[in-house]
Parts: sequence; C-alpha cells; structure tokens
Amino acid sequence: GELVSDKQSKRSRPSLKANDADAATISLVTAGQTLSDRYKLTREIARGGMGIVFEAIDTKLDDLRIAIKVLPPELAQNAKSKNRLRKEAIAAIKLTHPSILRLHGFEEDGDVSYITMEYLDGQSLEDATAITEKLPVEDVLKVARDVCPALDYAHERGVIHRDIKPANLVYHQEGGKKSTKIADFGIAY
Repeated sequence: GELVSDKQSKRSRPSLKANDADAATISLVTAGQTLSDRYKLTREIARGGMGIVFEAIDTKLDDLRIAIKVLPPELAQNAKSKNRLRKEAIAAIKLTHPSILRLHGFEEDGDVSYITMEYLDGQSLEDATAITEKLPVEDVLKVARDVCPALDYAHERGVIHRDIKPANLVYHQEGGKKSTKIADFGIAY
C-alpha cells in the first residue's frame, strides 16, 4: 500500500519494464509536471505497487499543499487498475474522521488517473520503526487510541480497510501532538 508522508519508504521501487508495451506508450508522471492545469507536482514522496504519491501545490486554492496518488506506469492504462483507484476514492471520500487521511477527489488528465488528498508532514509507522526498531509503549497506545476509533467509524459505514499495517499508518505531528492517520483504502470494500 501507499501512504502520504514526508519520508521515502524503505520498500523496493517497481520499475518500468522495457518490454511492457502498454506502459511504454504513456509518459511517466514526474515532479515538475502540472496535472489538470491546476496541480503542480513538486516531488515524489512515496511509492508502492498500486501507486506513486507526490507532494503537490493546488494553484487554484492559494497554493495549498496537497498529495496526489497516481497509478504507476505499468498500470496506468489498465482499466481494472483505473477502476480500483476510482473505487478507492469513492470508499475513502465518504469517511470524515480525524484519524483517516482526508481524500479530496478522483480526477483524470489524459491517460493519468489520480486521487487528490490531504498532505501530511510525517512518516509511516513502518519507516518510524525501521529507525527506532520499536516505539515506546506510550506511543503504541496513542496509535491504538487514534486508529481503533477510526476503524470502528469506517466499519460502521460499511468500509473495511483490509490492509492495516505499519506502512499504511501515517505518524505525524499536529499542533505539537503526535497523531496517527490511516491511509490507503485501495483494497477497501
């Protein structure tokens, strides 16, 4: 799964295969590009099997800093993958909870399908524990206090995440307090 964080994931990066004809026919989305004459991609911040996440500036909303998740080149022209990304947006956009990453919408610009979402200046719990090996007990309890009510909220609305793991939990500072948000509802239903 992917997440929106300010630290690069330690997970391996998928690469575009030279013999992948479908992927080779589209242009790779890169930092510096502008999508839909609105979203300027400033840098790549995370990558996973189902998406690449960029930090971006919304030029029509006073240069608001947001995140954008695009399909990787090898999936960008695959109708099933585009539909999964759209379904992810539909499932997650219904959820408004302080411990769930806020999605703004699903858009397309030519061959590029993408989700716009809240930007968080933080890192995944996977990356945080790679540095410290384990979190202090107080931090683990705080994560549980953030995440459990958010999962309950999603379940009450018929949305099951199905991929809760440290890589999909964003650990960040908000108003001087540590907070955790659930990201990547890509395989939710």
